[in-house]
Amino acid sequence: MKIGRIVMYREDRGFGFIHEYLKDTSNKKFHQWFFHISECLCEPKVHLEVLFEIGEGKKGPAAIKVDVFVAAPQIAGLEALSGTSSTEAGQ
Repeated sequence: MKIGRIVMYREDRGFGFIHEYLKDTSNKKFHQWFFHISECLCEPKVHLEVLFEIGEGKKGPAAIKVDVFVAAPQIAGLEALSGTSSTEAGQ
């Protein structure tokens, strides 16, 4: 699974583009993937972080199985939102 952010979505046309987050940022490049609404498991919105896979679209590689990315509170640094701290969770 890949992680990215929806950077453009045309609701009237049913398609958009996702910028994939890359682990290697040394070259400062990113991949941009086309997606179609038929491949979305969520309601697409601009700036929404998503998980997706790469599959074959009508015109070449495209994002498929696009769904909302929800990080675990510990990963996202949001322990306060979960109601426990990391020290409480270990006890």
